Amino acid sequence: MADLRFRMLGPFEVVRDGVPIAITARRNRMMLAVLAAQPNRIVPLDRLITALWDENPPRTARAQVHICVSALRSVLGDPDSIHTHPVGYALNVPDESVDSRLFERLMDEVKALDHGREPEQALRLLERALGLWRGPAYDKLSGPVAESMAVLLEQRRVKAVEQRAEIRLKLGREDPDELAALCAEFPLRERLHGFLMVSLYRAGRQADALAAYQNVRSILREELGIEPGHELQATERSILNQDSSLSLSRMHGPGAHRIVLVPHQLPGAAPDFTGRDEYVAQLRGTLLRSGDTTAHRTPLALVTGMCGIGKTALAVEVGHLLRNDFPDGQLFARLDGSTPRPAEPANVLDRFLRGLGVDAREIPDDLDSRADMLRSLLGGKRILIVLDDADSEAQVTPLLPGLAGCAVVITSRRRLFGLPGVVQFELGRLPADAADDLLGRIVPGDRLRADPEALREIVQFCDGLPFALRVAGSRLASHPHWGAAELVRRMADEKQRLDQLTHGDLDIRALLAVAYETLSAPARRTLRLLCLLNVPDFAAWHAAATLGARTDDAASLMDELVECRLVEPDLRQSGLVEPDLRQSDSVRFRVHSLVRLFAAERCATEDDAADRRRAVDDVLAACLAILRESHRRGYGGEFVTLGDPVPACGLAEADLDKLLRDPTGWFTDERPALSALVAQAANTGRPQAAWNIAVGSVVFHETLGCFDDWRTTHELALTAVQRHGDTRGEAAVLCSLGSLGIARGGAWAEGGLLRALTLFESINDALGRALTLRNLAHLDRVHGRHDSAFQRYRAALADFQEAGDPVGEAHALSGLAQTYLEVGDVASAERYSTDSLHLAESLGNLRLESQALYRLGNVLVARGDSTGAHAYLSKSLDIVQTAGDPVGQAHVMAATAAVLVDLGDLDAADEMLDTVTELCERLPDGRVRGRVILTRARVHEERGSYATAETLLLSASAVFSDNGDAVWQERALEAMSRLRRRSARSRQGPAEPQQN
Repeated sequence: MADLRFRMLGPFEVVRDGVPIAITARRNRMMLAVLAAQPNRIVPLDRLITALWDENPPRTARAQVHICVSALRSVLGDPDSIHTHPVGYALNVPDESVDSRLFERLMDEVKALDHGREPEQALRLLERALGLWRGPAYDKLSGPVAESMAVLLEQRRVKAVEQRAEIRLKLGREDPDELAALCAEFPLRERLHGFLMVSLYRAGRQADALAAYQNVRSILREELGIEPGHELQATERSILNQDSSLSLSRMHGPGAHRIVLVPHQLPGAAPDFTGRDEYVAQLRGTLLRSGDTTAHRTPLALVTGMCGIGKTALAVEVGHLLRNDFPDGQLFARLDGSTPRPAEPANVLDRFLRGLGVDAREIPDDLDSRADMLRSLLGGKRILIVLDDADSEAQVTPLLPGLAGCAVVITSRRRLFGLPGVVQFELGRLPADAADDLLGRIVPGDRLRADPEALREIVQFCDGLPFALRVAGSRLASHPHWGAAELVRRMADEKQRLDQLTHGDLDIRALLAVAYETLSAPARRTLRLLCLLNVPDFAAWHAAATLGARTDDAASLMDELVECRLVEPDLRQSGLVEPDLRQSDSVRFRVHSLVRLFAAERCATEDDAADRRRAVDDVLAACLAILRESHRRGYGGEFVTLGDPVPACGLAEADLDKLLRDPTGWFTDERPALSALVAQAANTGRPQAAWNIAVGSVVFHETLGCFDDWRTTHELALTAVQRHGDTRGEAAVLCSLGSLGIARGGAWAEGGLLRALTLFESINDALGRALTLRNLAHLDRVHGRHDSAFQRYRAALADFQEAGDPVGEAHALSGLAQTYLEVGDVASAERYSTDSLHLAESLGNLRLESQALYRLGNVLVARGDSTGAHAYLSKSLDIVQTAGDPVGQAHVMAATAAVLVDLGDLDAADEMLDTVTELCERLPDGRVRGRVILTRARVHEERGSYATAETLLLSASAVFSDNGDAVWQERALEAMSRLRRRSARSRQGPAEPQQN
């Protein structure tokens, strides 16, 4: 499920997965803003209508609200994001995803605190609440409803500003300049002016404080005709009398203990450190919070990431940069957390205490006493502590200071969120430009600049891992007679790449082995087998399939691999601090390319050939089982599918249920991996798996418009089945490629379909023959060969009946209905469409039902019943939106827009066309695009913009011609003729206004 965020506190904005969504239609923006103001609460339809049209709604207001909701569901990418209720609609998102709701929750938490006893907590909450604001609430949204919502939020914001200023004043952190700016922003808020006066007085600026009083007095008299209130007048009197109650008592630490030694234990900074400027800045900012003398917590920063990613280099670099900020020294310890024997905290404390000048005879024996002594010695001092390669929270906790002033940087492969208040910095791979720079700092001269292509390949082979880049650079630098191309040649062979990443004590294989050996035996086996899959990412169920285990058990092993950082969860966004994991039923995982090579080496020596082949076979079988089960559930049975019987699959029914709660979401996540597995199967002597997975994915490819993947996977599978002489596989792939040709309007579709028909006939496969005939009939129809279309549709219908495939029957009936409609036999078209709908309803097949409703809508258009057509199309649209079928949505919305033109609702038609146009930008479907242009031409025609309409009709005709759609091209040309006649008549009479 996508991560949606709604931003009201500033310009209204919706963000999906960290990327702003463009919602161009004004009504859609306004409606979404009203719904988001009250998430998970029903907003009555009348309130939505008032928000959109104020007091003058059109007759079709309710229908247009429905259209807006449909468009918003599509734009948000989740059909369940907006719930329909009898009296209105509700936005179904977590409250905290709406910044205004989060702001209100934080303010409620502030209200619940005792500000006298918990001022720090209250201040932190207020800072967080006010940090959510980006400008005036609901900026760029107009209308009474938006304005009233904005006023309420702005009032709460002002109150929060005043509360923050009051607490800062009590804590002695007031800033006169900031208060002056706030007084200028809110000139009528007397409390803010009072705070400004006190802050100026405390700063020794009594005259300025009194002038500030006179300034606010003038403002109040000019704007409101009143004098300042009693509280502000009392403040002026206190300043005049230099009242001691205005002063702030400040506490000073003892500072009496002297540290005999000033430790400087940091190792030297890496001279070639580069590419982490943003991390350096943020890490410095976190650690320098220790300069806030009123704070009582030690800043803790955790730098985490996989081995070799540069954690220690970053921590040491920042430590040296902050040397002047921590004048009492730096303590450094290697905790060996990535080894089988992590350092004992008591031993580390012994080193620290000695470094601080404690005589060895005075160091206590037990851990707790040593920790107490360290905290006592650090009290009142500014020392930076760097704890490198930590293993656990328990190892780190005794080493932490007890008071503010010091700061701690921890590096670890593990995410140690058990440490209270820790701020995490997740180090990722070096960007390409930083990797280039690192290599350039290591390799002298112009050897790399002279061959930029070789440099790019070295960076790619190292996959952004700084340790690997350093080894590669050192290896190249130590061989002055090598050019960069020579190192590329040696690294190009994956089996030899790790051999090339060793130089002196630097050895990538040894580095990875340390982490690998800390894993349990089952986790090591999981890593080895997963790395046999040539996929860009994978889920826990892949691990379950390779191991023959339950998904829950495999997930536990994945947790261990993630904790050791040999496998990385696919992060939704690459934020520097505390990135969120994708929230979905099946989190995706990735393996660094060098880890993959290392695991493959271990697999070759630790697992026999039979186990290695079985692991891949089991994953392919599981893929096919999930695809087939998804198809079965969607179609109510094993209908319109050409696949072979599914081999045994180790996935449990419960695992399948979990994966297929959202089949489209599952496929969207799996699509890159499935395409890669088809290629792996085709290239490793598994043609049956290749073509079955490729063909089994077609429903999703068609629904989501993934035409490139459709073609690529099928071409790979076709080569494999032809090489192995698999007749049925070849016929199935050719038939499916024919479906792709139909979807893309390719002239190449017919030849492959005729070849598929011949192959199916040679093996007497009735279902294959039926599917191929249906596709050929479709091509006949769009090219205007209606007699041939009737013949082939009827032959397909008979074959579907022979094969016992009612879904195929319904498709054939629908094709016949459309053909009758195109030849003008509306009655027959309605009969066949109704038969198709009844069959779909009897099967409980919503996909079929939506297609039949769509067809009946077109029939009623031909009859002249636009109102009835709109009803059928609305039902069809609800189904495809609920199913998350963007291609279906585009087709139905395009037809609906045309009906809205017939009904005279041009504004609604325009909005619908805008939505379809946005969909078409993501879906390379020329058929829909042509129909959208055609309908937009009709809108302009009805508004009297004949010249624009003619330009659009010419464009639509060209699109239909490019897609080989003779029927729709003829319609565009007929519309052109009618337009020209109408335009000529208009020139003969009074001039009509031209509207754009």
